[in-house]
Amino acid sequence: MVGIHRRPEPHATWEAAGTELEARFDELSGEELELLADARFWTDRIEESNSARRAAYRSFVAAGDDESAARCTWRLFYEHYLVGETAVANGWLERCRRHVDSGPDGSLSAGWLAAAEADIALHRGDPETALARAGRARRLATTHGDADLSAMALVAEGCAQLDLGREQVGFGLLDEAMVAVINSELEPLFTGWVFCNVIATCYGRCDLRRAAEWSSAAMKWCDTLREGLLWPGLCRVYSVELACLRGDWRAAEAEARRACHELTSHDARYAANAFYLVGELCRLTGAWSEALDAYMRAHELGYLPQPGLALLRLGQGRAADAAAALRSALATGSSAPLPRAQLLVALVEAAVAAAGIGPGDADEEWLDLAREAVDELDGLHRSTGSRLIGALAAGSRGRVLLATGDPREALGGCREAADRLRQLDVPYERARQQELAGLAAQRLGDAETAKLELTSAIADFERLGAEPDVVRATALLARLDANPTPTTGDAGDRSAVDDDLDDASDSLEDETTPLTEREVEVLRLVAEGCTNRDIADRLTLSPHTVARHVSNIRAKLGASSRAAATAVAYGRGLID
Repeated sequence: MVGIHRRPEPHATWEAAGTELEARFDELSGEELELLADARFWTDRIEESNSARRAAYRSFVAAGDDESAARCTWRLFYEHYLVGETAVANGWLERCRRHVDSGPDGSLSAGWLAAAEADIALHRGDPETALARAGRARRLATTHGDADLSAMALVAEGCAQLDLGREQVGFGLLDEAMVAVINSELEPLFTGWVFCNVIATCYGRCDLRRAAEWSSAAMKWCDTLREGLLWPGLCRVYSVELACLRGDWRAAEAEARRACHELTSHDARYAANAFYLVGELCRLTGAWSEALDAYMRAHELGYLPQPGLALLRLGQGRAADAAAALRSALATGSSAPLPRAQLLVALVEAAVAAAGIGPGDADEEWLDLAREAVDELDGLHRSTGSRLIGALAAGSRGRVLLATGDPREALGGCREAADRLRQLDVPYERARQQELAGLAAQRLGDAETAKLELTSAIADFERLGAEPDVVRATALLARLDANPTPTTGDAGDRSAVDDDLDDASDSLEDETTPLTEREVEVLRLVAEGCTNRDIADRLTLSPHTVARHVSNIRAKLGASSRAAATAVAYGRGLID
C-alpha cells in the first residue's frame, strides 16, 4: 500500500523534496501530493501534511482510484484519532469504508481498514471484535506480502488476547511483532508505531522485564533519528516511566523534559503524558510548585494528572481532597492494571490519612474506602499474577492494618511488600514500605527493628533525592529516639503511642528556642516537605527571603540539612 509508509530519507532530503514539490503545487499529481504530505510529516509540519494529504485524496477521487483514496483516508483517520479528534477521525474512517467497499474483494486497503477497526474495538473494550478484525488484517497482510500491516495486526491481536486473559498467547504475538521491528523489516513510521504500542502494553500490564527490554531497543532506534520526531518522543515517555520505577530519577527528568520538547514541537497534545511525568519527578523531589505547573499543563493537554496531583495535595495536608479526587479518577480513569493499581495505592494512603485514625475518632467511611481499595488491589493481583501489584497490595493492606491498631499484622505485610519490591528493583516504593514497617515495629515496642527500618528507608530516600520523604522519615526517627518504646496502653494503640511521643518531647532537655516566629512558620512548612518556592507562595515572601530564613534556621539549630533541621525541631518540640 505505497504512500502510507514510504521509507523517509534523511531530514535534509525531505526538506529539499518538500521545497521542490511546493514550488509547483498546482501541477502535482495525487501521488506527488502524497509525497509532499510525507515530506511535511517528517519535517514536523503536521497540519500542512494533513492539508496535502486531503488534496491528494481529492485527486484520487477525481480519478476514480478507490484504492489510493482509501489509503489517504486511513492515514487521515489516524492523524486525527491519535490526538483525540474522534468526530473528524470517524468521518475519515467512514470514507475509508466506502472506498474499500467500492474496490475489489480482499484488497490491501481492506486489511488496513480492518486493522483500524481492531484498534477501535480495543479502545471500546470489545476484544472479541478486535481479535476478529485483527485476524482479517493479518490474513490480508500475508496475501499481499505487507510486513507493516502484518506487524500492526499482530499488535492488535496480541492486545485482544491479553484482554481475554490469554497472556502467554498475547505476549507471544507482541514479541513476534517486535522481532519484525528489530530485524529492520518495517518502515520507520511503523517501527515507531509498534515500539510505542508494545512497550505501553507491557508496562500497563506490569511486565516490567519485557517492557524494559523493548524500551532499551526502542531508545537505540530513537538515537538514530533526529530530534523532534513523533516516535522518539513517544518512546522516550515510556522509557521515563520505567526509569521512575527503577529509581533513576535524575536521568528520567532530563528525558521527560526532552520528550516534552519533542512532542510539543510535533503536536502538543502528544506531550500530555510527558508533562505529567515531569510533574511526578518534581513532586517526588520536593519541587512542588514546579510539579503543580506540570500537572496543570498535562491537564490542559487532556491528561488527568492522577494520582500525582492528589498525592501532592496529600503532602500539603489536604487528605480528604486527595481521597475524593482519587475516587473520581478511579471511576473514569484507565482500566490498565498498573495505572489502576497506582491509583488504588494512592487512594489507600489518602483515605487512611483522611480518617484521622484514633480510638473513637476514626471516620469509618474513609476506612471502608481504603479497605475496598485494598480488596480491588488483591483482585488485580489475582487476575494478573503481577508480582508488582501483589507487593503494592500487601503494602497497602499493611498501611490499613497499622492505622486501625494491628501493628503485628501490618509489620508482616509491609515486610513482605518491601522484600518483593527489592526483588523487582523498585526502590522508592520499597523505602516507603520500610518506613511503614519501622512505624509498626515501634508500636510493637521493638525500637531496635524500628530504627533499622527507618534508617534504611532514609538512606534510600536520600539516594533517590526524595527530599519530602527524607524530612518525614528523619522526623519519625527523631521521635523514636526521643521515646523508643510505648509506655501506656496497648502497643498497637496509635493514640497511646502519640501521647508517649508528646510526653517524651516535653521531657527533653528544656532549650529556649532561638528561632523567631517567622522562622518557626518557615520550619513548619519545611517539615511538610515544601520547597522554598512553595513556602514563598504560602507566606507571600520572596524565594530569596525564604532561602535566608532556611539558612538561619539550620545555623541556629546546628543542622547540616533541611531534614536534620526538621528532626532537631521535632526532638525539641519546636514544631508539632
